[in-house]
Amino acid sequence: MKLYQSIIAFIIGSMIIIIFFFLVIQGDNGWNELNAMKQEVQTLKAQNETLSRKNMELQQKVNRLKNDPEFLEDVARQELNVIAKDEIVFKFKKEETGSHE
Repeated sequence: MKLYQSIIAFIIGSMIIIIFFFLVIQGDNGWNELNAMKQEVQTLKAQNETLSRKNMELQQKVNRLKNDPEFLEDVARQELNVIAKDEIVFKFKKEETGSHE
């Protein structure tokens, strides 16, 4: 009888341990969820690093725009098509490519 009770206790204990590990691995906030969260943290850190670098570049550009008149003029010319008072702009028509019969 004692052997039978020991076997039953072992089986029940084993089942409890198996269920516990299954819940730890598969359950809500389990091992898989932890790994997914770690991956998300890594992704967010990489995005944060990229945004920090871009932010620093933009701050440097703003600083140059505030303190460097030549840079400001270059940006205005390139992005806004600004010209100086004494400049003349020549616009040329692009030739159409095709057969002329």
